[in-house]
Amino acid sequence: MRIFKTSRTWIIGVAVVSLVVAACGGGGGDSSQVAEATPATSPPAAATPISDVSPGIPLELGLIDTPVPKGLKKGTRVGNVAHNFRLETPEGETIVLSDLRGKPVLLNFWATWCGPCRFEMPELQELHERIGDQVQVIAVDLDESADDVTEYFEDLGLTFPSVIDEGQDVANKYALFGLPSTFILDENGVVAVIKVGPFANQDDLNKNLEKVGL
Repeated sequence: MRIFKTSRTWIIGVAVVSLVVAACGGGGGDSSQVAEATPATSPPAAATPISDVSPGIPLELGLIDTPVPKGLKKGTRVGNVAHNFRLETPEGETIVLSDLRGKPVLLNFWATWCGPCRFEMPELQELHERIGDQVQVIAVDLDESADDVTEYFEDLGLTFPSVIDEGQDVANKYALFGLPSTFILDENGVVAVIKVGPFANQDDLNKNLEKVGL
């Protein structure tokens, strides 16, 4: 009886082991596939880096605090590096002032209700058409709606870019004395010309652009 019990226990043990082997994928012929799928020495997967800016979150608009070259300072006087900003066009495109470095920039502050601005706009358009590859004209509207700016530009046939200064934070930083006000920056973003009031004609524009080598 003792021998019978021992044999029965051995038979049951063999059956249990067979079931476990079958559940794990079969016999020794397939054991290499199992080892490859789950290697014992595989290192843990590296963590995916998290971006500083989450996709889909728009960048903050307005003034941007950026470093300036040694020996210069930010400001609104001739010889200062112009205050940097990020603003949107009426179509929702973003323009960053510092991205335009490499050629002079004519930065014109204006509004639809400004009579002298309307007088000046055709001169800026002619300049844009004439030497727009040498100087970037950017109009900065003082906190008006995208529809108003778009309608104004369409009425006058203006094709150079305009951005909208919501809240007028940028205009306030530039300490405007009136409209229109224009800052002509050299290729490094340094203020070379400050003009309050409209440009009278192309000769007036050319005279001022000479200070940035145009």
